Amino acid sequence: MTLGETIKSLRKKRKLTQEQLAEALNLSPQAVSKWETGASLPDVELLPRLALVFGTTMDELFDFDRRRVDEEVDALVRESVPLRADPPAAEAFYRRALER
Repeated sequence: MTLGETIKSLRKKRKLTQEQLAEALNLSPQAVSKWETGASLPDVELLPRLALVFGTTMDELFDFDRRRVDEEVDALVRESVPLRADPPAAEAFYRRALER
């Protein structure tokens, strides 16, 4: 999920309009709209205030789940074990994994 999608989801979950969120952050409703459509991103200095307004963490704001990342890495490691005997295949696998 993109940051804009997360902002929109959290805003709706809190039953806030774009105007109300903008007012809470002392911004224009157009700024909030641009975030939600992906036309722009909030200034990094606004992120802690956004998390506070939504009553959430920065991790949730960025849709970051450490356990999910750890599980994905573990799955990649298990999948890569048989490839270690074939360095070109292993290299291609690791390159694809890094792109993800």
